[in-house]
Amino acid sequence: MILKERGDLDLDRPINDYLGESKLKAWVGSSDEATVCRVANHSAGLPLHFHFFFEDEPYANLGYGILGYVISRLSGKGYPDFMREEVFLPLGMTHTSLYVSSYLEKYRAVGYGADGLPIPSVLRDTPGAGAVYSSA
Repeated sequence: MILKERGDLDLDRPINDYLGESKLKAWVGSSDEATVCRVANHSAGLPLHFHFFFEDEPYANLGYGILGYVISRLSGKGYPDFMREEVFLPLGMTHTSLYVSSYLEKYRAVGYGADGLPIPSVLRDTPGAGAVYSSA
């Protein structure tokens, strides 16, 4: 929405207008129907992204991974840098970053699996879909 407010992004344009050489292809219908807004609200008809799709969740991460890529392209910054400089720091979120940055490691809560063993930090291939770590 920051990029929309700046006039750099039109929610009603096809997302392909923002993807450079990496275009979506429609097997049915037209890829022009996959607007930025429809990708954001999970109604663009994108297939499931197998890496982080959970069977009890109705949505997949592929669309938000694509939106993160669009943010990087339009802003000229890496997605983690954009989020830190344009979102987290202006909101005073000084203990928030994409992934677990070295300066935040001491604040990270350790997650545990069903077996009681610690779950390591995960690097996601679609950071726009959720790779934010934050600590109060």
